[in-house]
Amino acid sequence: ECSRDAANSVCKSSNADCRKHQRGGYTCSCKSGYEGNPYITNGCQDIDECKHAEFQINRCYGQCTNTDGAFQCRCPQGTHGDPYMPGGCFSLLTDSCSRLCGNVSVPYPFGIGSHKCYLPGFNLTCDTSYNAARLMLGTLQVVDISLHNSTVRVINNNRVHGIYGGVASVNVIDFGISHADSVPYSLSTRNELIVIGCGVQAGLSSAGNNRAILSSCSSFCSSNKSRAYDARSSPNIDDNGEYCYGNGCCQARITMSRDGMPSEFWIDWMDSNSVWDEALPHSYALIAEGGWFNKHWVYSQLSRSLSTKYLAPRLEVQIVLDWEILQLQPINSHAPANVSWHHQYAMCPGICRSKNSLCKPRIRGYSCHCSDGYDGNPYTVDGCKGSRRKQFKGEQHRNNVSAICTTVNVEQ
Repeated sequence: ECSRDAANSVCKSSNADCRKHQRGGYTCSCKSGYEGNPYITNGCQDIDECKHAEFQINRCYGQCTNTDGAFQCRCPQGTHGDPYMPGGCFSLLTDSCSRLCGNVSVPYPFGIGSHKCYLPGFNLTCDTSYNAARLMLGTLQVVDISLHNSTVRVINNNRVHGIYGGVASVNVIDFGISHADSVPYSLSTRNELIVIGCGVQAGLSSAGNNRAILSSCSSFCSSNKSRAYDARSSPNIDDNGEYCYGNGCCQARITMSRDGMPSEFWIDWMDSNSVWDEALPHSYALIAEGGWFNKHWVYSQLSRSLSTKYLAPRLEVQIVLDWEILQLQPINSHAPANVSWHHQYAMCPGICRSKNSLCKPRIRGYSCHCSDGYDGNPYTVDGCKGSRRKQFKGEQHRNNVSAICTTVNVEQ
């Protein structure tokens, strides 16, 4: 460092720093937050970092106030969050946001009512016209919302696809919600395609330009003379009727679509020369959550609800939808595997609002999750709270291991 006399005689600006070199000379530079000529009086002038963001060490995306040699960054009045992140300042959730409909909780980013109560695409309605209020996503009844799995479990009560009156069906699949790219939902791989009938095949296609096949399934019967099939009298291949192996009915896993909700659902005869016999049962195809299907119960319900030969029956089918926060800019999926949770969080500006949260890339966007050791809602301020974790203590001996497992509480 320079002596005081040397600093005052060489670096004449009061906002300058002096540096002594090994050969005895001196150089001057303006202090951080100032620019100009440090060798003249008042030569180093304050930088207005709010007007010149390139001088900000941490970029301010909130309300910037210039100070002498520095600046202050805050969220605007009426908002809260992290002003150093794009979109990090947001309006506080109001008490008017309803978080319960019937017996189903509605956690943010989902919401009912005002647009301030939910993120775009996550608005739900609470239908109170029933004896017990129903939470609705379009025409789908919501029975569970999982923040941890980023899923919504719904009940679809639309008509079942099938072959009625000998006419095959190729339809735009109707889940009661839009197929637009802006919709944050997609059909989960937790579901399966189910086909009931003889000599029929069904398939599910994506909404993209390539119309990729997400699932397909063919159902045969032991007799080629008849397409009749009665699940109640079929061989008991399994104990409870959960599985089909192609004899009278079949099941197939569903591939994840990169284009959101699938758009096309078709069912047709495997033999194009088949002639429908009015005395034979119809053939059906449906999508349901894995483990929901019971062939004996489903066939019984379909037969009971079929009021006419040409009108598709209705059946309450449980389905799982994946959801994600959509974005305009893709996440850097090539980030190193050892990137810290803070940097992962930085890829989800303004969405993962809890400081104890991290962000995970998804097919079309991303989702937020509480950091290890925390539980709760990562989409709300301070939503991830300390959870109970197990701490392992032990001594390893030559031939055995003795250990003590204790439970500790991790506070936020």
